[in-house]
Amino acid sequence: MEKKEFNKLLLLSMGAYIIAGFMFAIGLIMKQTVLLITFYIIAAALMISGVIALFNNYKKNKIKLLLFLCIIGTILFILISTAMIASL
Repeated sequence: MEKKEFNKLLLLSMGAYIIAGFMFAIGLIMKQTVLLITFYIIAAALMISGVIALFNNYKKNKIKLLLFLCIIGTILFILISTAMIASL
């Protein structure tokens, strides 16, 4: 994998995690169930797509940093899901 492609992958996946976190935080601040569920679905889609992209690239290139970021994304997804359930 070229360094330019690797940097782009890292930037996009970390950006997806950050945007998903902000989207979910905005949903929690709104305190309306419909908005919370909507923002949760958007945040979950971003997190899942980021994890899938990282995992597919890990299978091709066997770079351990990609696997580590997959695990971080999975943990963040579990935390967001737990916060969603607790706030309902």
